[in-house]
Amino acid sequence: MDSAEIDSILNNIKQDSLQLQLLQKLSLNYLLEDDSSKFRFSNYRAKLISRQLDFRKIEADSYWDLGYFFTKKNILDSAYLNYYKAYKLYRLEEENAYAGRMLLNMAISQEKVKDYLGSEITTVESLKILPPDDRKQIYRAYNNLAVVANGLENYDQALEYHEKALEIAYSIKGKKLIAQTLNNYGFVYQAMDSLENALTQYEKAIKVENLKEIDVQLFAIILDNISYTKFQLGNHGDFFETSEYSLRLRDSLNHETGIITSKLHQASFFSKSRDTVKALQILQEAKYLADSINSAKYKLKSLKKLAEIDRVNSANYLKDFIQINDSLLKEERAIRNKFARIRFETDQYREKTQLLSQQKFWISITAVITTCGLVLLYYYREQYNKFRELRMQKEQQESNEKIYNLLLNQQTKLEEGRQEERKRISGDLHDGILGRLFGTRMGLGFLNPDSKKLDNYLLELQNIEKEIRNISHNLSTDISDSSESFHNLIDQLIREKNEISNISFTYHFEESFDFDQISNDIKINLYRLVQECLQNAIKHSNALRVSIKFHSDQNFLYLSIKDDGQGFDVNKKNKGIGLSSMKFRINKLGGDMNLKSSKLGTTFIFKIPVLNDETI
Repeated sequence: MDSAEIDSILNNIKQDSLQLQLLQKLSLNYLLEDDSSKFRFSNYRAKLISRQLDFRKIEADSYWDLGYFFTKKNILDSAYLNYYKAYKLYRLEEENAYAGRMLLNMAISQEKVKDYLGSEITTVESLKILPPDDRKQIYRAYNNLAVVANGLENYDQALEYHEKALEIAYSIKGKKLIAQTLNNYGFVYQAMDSLENALTQYEKAIKVENLKEIDVQLFAIILDNISYTKFQLGNHGDFFETSEYSLRLRDSLNHETGIITSKLHQASFFSKSRDTVKALQILQEAKYLADSINSAKYKLKSLKKLAEIDRVNSANYLKDFIQINDSLLKEERAIRNKFARIRFETDQYREKTQLLSQQKFWISITAVITTCGLVLLYYYREQYNKFRELRMQKEQQESNEKIYNLLLNQQTKLEEGRQEERKRISGDLHDGILGRLFGTRMGLGFLNPDSKKLDNYLLELQNIEKEIRNISHNLSTDISDSSESFHNLIDQLIREKNEISNISFTYHFEESFDFDQISNDIKINLYRLVQECLQNAIKHSNALRVSIKFHSDQNFLYLSIKDDGQGFDVNKKNKGIGLSSMKFRINKLGGDMNLKSSKLGTTFIFKIPVLNDETI
């Protein structure tokens, strides 16, 4: 699949996240298949889209893949750069396990160019952030620390780190890791010229169960190390046969550096056996292979062996050795410096990018705050105007309530005056006129009893006395109460409305209901509700008749006001201040308002909770 086909497939996928997932899978697949051009294309696209979508985890994965690609190509500075970019992104995403692995990859790249101090520092950094349960990566860290210590010829420390690595390998039952660590043990002992100890470790490693099936390349390395160490100890018996078997395994795997190593060991064997021609032939093959893979390390090893065996051309070989070695040292030094520069420049670039992002952020924040401030100012002015309007309404409402209270007080005082006047008249009738009539009746009783006319006068006086007594008693009875005052106010309101409009207003209330049991506040609000409804009917309804009715049911008082007018749309959003005021009043009393309106008229039903005699 070429880039055009990839573009065609991606263009048919509308969702960016799906495009990104496909690109990531394609990129990894091409990397494993060693298809460089397709890998680089899909990897670049994956990085680009993930950056646009701010998918930092996938962007980091893409840098990781690219770092591995350069590691395989032995382009260590580019590998280091991409591992470092991936590390930074993983840290931002708090993916410490992956960030620790990137640091380890960077440390191994540093070790390969003999930046031992830098590699050690980077490895220690990785150990600080790797999760404790990520035992395999911790093993890699201790193994790299051991390799670094060995490169610095600090062999005791190298053995200590290998011991820690071996403990982890056993704890996770990693057979390959156990064999690999034992082989590394042997390599350190070999560098110390402790060949017996080296051979002991190699032989332990080769005995790891099913090692050949687990990793044939590692098996070939250890087998070659065993045969060469035995050869160094003077045991030449089966060296060549074992070395040839190891070489065939390496050749079948195309393990180029392993093939060179086997040839170098065989050259030493033939040189020791005084077969110089065969030794030089094998060394030339090793040097040619080292040239073909551009391995300076193995070029140097081949040239060193050739200088030792070929005395005639020794000077030329040594000259080439020195030139390549100097060039290698300069290259390693340049790469080490580049590693340090990569970290510095990348951090500096990220700081600049972060600074620009912060500047954009603060500019955006300032713009948002300014906009919000203007919106809030506008909202504040609107709310302030509404607040003033509501305050005026409230003040008007309070004034109306004061007026109503004054009306109630006036009505109460009028009733009290009437009551006092009735008591006065009752007293005058009882104490004055009735007494005089009684006296007259008694005087007449002493006249001639035989007179029929006299009896008639006496009977008439007695009847007058009874009538006056009844009138007196009726006047003295308290026929006025607070309920009467409330009814009078409603009656007076209805009379006023009847006089100023063509609408016929009727009023009915349940006589059994005692208005004394409800508070003055409820009466005030009931009066205002009636007043508002009547006013609305006059202004808007075009009605001919309006009925007002009070009735009770258990603990509730009901006020219903019904007209036969044209009605209105109850679903209209802006319903005016009057309806809002009525809702406010009824909610204040803890009641409910039910409104129905059609072309046949409008009905308001107010339900208000009150206490009855039983609850009192």
